[in-house]
Amino acid sequence: MTTPRGHCHFLGGGTAGAHALRRAVRERFDRGCHTVKVMASGGSVTPGSDPSLRQFTADELRAVAEQAHALGMNTAAHAHAPAAILDAARAGFATVEHVSFMTGDRFRPRAAVIDALVSAGTFASLTAGDVCADRAAAPPLAAKMLQCLATVLPPLRAAGARIVLGSDAGIGPTKPHDALVEGVRDAVRLGVDGAAALRMVTGEAAEACGVQGRKGRLAPGADADLLVLGADPVLDMAALTEVRGVYRLGHPVHGHDAAPL
Repeated sequence: MTTPRGHCHFLGGGTAGAHALRRAVRERFDRGCHTVKVMASGGSVTPGSDPSLRQFTADELRAVAEQAHALGMNTAAHAHAPAAILDAARAGFATVEHVSFMTGDRFRPRAAVIDALVSAGTFASLTAGDVCADRAAAPPLAAKMLQCLATVLPPLRAAGARIVLGSDAGIGPTKPHDALVEGVRDAVRLGVDGAAALRMVTGEAAEACGVQGRKGRLAPGADADLLVLGADPVLDMAALTEVRGVYRLGHPVHGHDAAPL
């Protein structure tokens, strides 16, 4: 969901005003949607859009979150601008995507906004994972995203924020749909221990998406969606690409020697 002519308006048009936004949430629920994502700030892939500016008012974001939660839907807010991040946290969104603290052309984390994320229990979904052979000579957009992660991850961790990793897969040539593994590795390079980095894309990510108990963990009654590796990734992140098998609901979908569980 976005504003008229707002970021990503070409994916489905825009909506303005609390009443119209509530109606738009209900329409998406009727179509079978489980999650509502709102472009709370501008973005970089839409001509004329400014990531450092909010798109919706605080009241409009609150209307979206209240209506979605009343229907049992999960909520996510795309937000680069500090004001948009703050509004989304205060509105009760489950996740804020990107959380880049974009101010002009720089990333400037703000303690008050981070405190609001922590107080609300909102997940900061950081954009990570760029596939490039040499990170020291990464393409401009990839280099910018790596700089963003290195800038915002430490203060978020220090404040005790809930953090998960996303990839924006498909958005550009350095973002193929298997890019997320690079984000996990980057988190470790930035000081996150291996087990914590893996939780950011498994158990914590499942909770952020509202599917905890079913996804992201090995437990009786869970869905048995498994990635089988050739070594322990906690000890060596290179193991994340040593895939031996992939299971969906306990059934093999990849791996020559895989058998049903």
